[in-house]
Amino acid sequence: MQEKLTRQEKGNVQEMDTTLIEDSATLSIIANPVRRQILTILTEKALYPAELAKTLKMHEQKVYYHVKQLINGGFLEETEREEIRGTVAKRFKTRSCAYSYVLKEEWKSRPEGKKTAPEELTWFFEPFLDQGQFNGHIIVGSPDPHGTYKAYARDGHYTIDLSLLMGNIANLPKDFTVCLDVDTKKEQKHKGNMILLGGPLTNTLVEELNEHLDVQFMDKPWSLRSKQTGKIYAEDTQGVIQLLRSPFNPDAWILHIAGVRAIGTKAAILAITRDRSAIRRAFMAKKRPFSVIVQGFDVDGDGSIESIEIME
Repeated sequence: MQEKLTRQEKGNVQEMDTTLIEDSATLSIIANPVRRQILTILTEKALYPAELAKTLKMHEQKVYYHVKQLINGGFLEETEREEIRGTVAKRFKTRSCAYSYVLKEEWKSRPEGKKTAPEELTWFFEPFLDQGQFNGHIIVGSPDPHGTYKAYARDGHYTIDLSLLMGNIANLPKDFTVCLDVDTKKEQKHKGNMILLGGPLTNTLVEELNEHLDVQFMDKPWSLRSKQTGKIYAEDTQGVIQLLRSPFNPDAWILHIAGVRAIGTKAAILAITRDRSAIRRAFMAKKRPFSVIVQGFDVDGDGSIESIEIME
């Protein structure tokens, strides 16, 4: 959760965002002085653990241990990875330059001009926030025949529910946030943060990114395939939510929401907007980047989805 930290010195007032630590278990992670030192160093620039070890003049394995604890606590994020002699080296930086812990719930006040949001939302959309403002574009498929499959996108209206939800988190930027897939590259919006809606059938940008996704789309028959487990999901009501680094820009993030069919995309949107706690639990087990596969169920037989289950 983002709050405002204010410092006053000789009549000058300075403000900066501070991330609120919600529980004592997370607070205990940075009680260790070495970890606080690592956070301070990584606030200045992103480093590989081996580079950190040299800076701290410590054994690499000891630094790896502390870095892992900070990652598990949500204090660090990966910015880059490189394969070196068959091993993947990862570079990390601090997620926030300031952290705070409030002892009493009633002392947690809403900063003026800032949005407040349920706890389960802030972790998820954090990569798309910049000083309380939405930083990115929502990319939907064109409603006209287009792309390899000459398909009509019929799921763009599902972003309305998502936008209503995000209104609790972020203020609108000056520029228009929604863009059609066919215009994304022409307008150079693919190099920033993106929320992509739909699969490669209706969203040409997703078709281009398919090989980079943790959950990929397969045709004949149209289905989802998990890279992690190799499982195939072919039910119309099954969908995917995945958060990953952009292959167009290592500093940008992509949130991809799609289904085997349009109804599966709706199920994925419902999972984010109506069953946020379940998605958060899945995230806490996997961290960023991550992916979950969901399925919607018509429990009362009225023809619409009421229940969401996480399949993987």
